[in-house]
Amino acid sequence: MVFMRPALRGLALMARIAHTRHGVQVDAYNTATQSMERWQAQQVVVTLPVFVAARVVQNPPEFLRQAVQQAVQTLAANTLEHLARIIHESRWLCRRSLFWAG
Repeated sequence: MVFMRPALRGLALMARIAHTRHGVQVDAYNTATQSMERWQAQQVVVTLPVFVAARVVQNPPEFLRQAVQQAVQTLAANTLEHLARIIHESRWLCRRSLFWAG
């Protein structure tokens, strides 16, 4: 069971985070009222996966762009490694089944 204070009820989905002259603006969709809201603050602490942050942050800083590029390269390398392993294992299984069938 989850207990929440009334001020915390509802869910807001971030659509945009932008750095302005006076601080930070966050555009969010409030699911409780089904409307867009704009929040303003001097600073914002946000925890998002890198690939989401790159899409939400308007004009992302260079370190974020580099982190996204690194994540994509790592994902591609891991995917290729797993595919190579699957192909290797499937060839071994095919040879083994042909040996036992013959």
